[in-house]
Amino acid sequence: MTKQRQPLNREELLERRKALKARLERERRLALIADLSASLEDLKISFTVHLDREAVGWIFDHYPVVFSGIDWAKVPGSTTRPYIEEDEKDRLIAGIISEHLAPGDAVTVIFGNADTPSLSLEAQAVIRHTDLFTDECEDLWVVCPEKEFCLECYHEGYVGYKAGE
Repeated sequence: MTKQRQPLNREELLERRKALKARLERERRLALIADLSASLEDLKISFTVHLDREAVGWIFDHYPVVFSGIDWAKVPGSTTRPYIEEDEKDRLIAGIISEHLAPGDAVTVIFGNADTPSLSLEAQAVIRHTDLFTDECEDLWVVCPEKEFCLECYHEGYVGYKAGE
C-alpha cells in the first residue's frame, strides 16, 4: 500500500506560490545583466550583485534627485562635463573615477533601469572596462559612499559628479 501525501493547506500553498514568484523575479532580474556578468567573469573580475535598492537610497539621501536624475545645479562643489561620442563618454567616466578614487576603492554601479541589479566591485574594473558598463545602460551611476563620491552618466550627453564633501 502506497502512502498518500496529505494535501497542502491554503497557507502552505500561498507560501509556496510566494516563494516561487520571488525566485522567478530574481531570475528575471539577474537575466538583465547576464551578458555583463559573463563578461566580468571572463575577465576574472570579482563583483557582487545587489538586488536591493540600498545604493539608490544612498543617492536619494545625499543628492537632490528629480525625475531625470540628479539636479547637479543644486549640488555645491559638483561638476558636469558634456560628451558627444560614446568613446569620449567612456574616457570621461574612466578619467573622473581615476582622478578621485584609488583603483582598489569599492564602488557600486547602478543602472538607469530600476529593475537592473546593481554591481559592487573595485574602481579599477570600471576604469579599465567602462564600455562594458555604459553598453549595459546609457544612464548609470558610480558611487563610493566611503569617499562621498557620486558620478552620474546621463543619456542626454553629460556626466555629473561630486567627490568628497
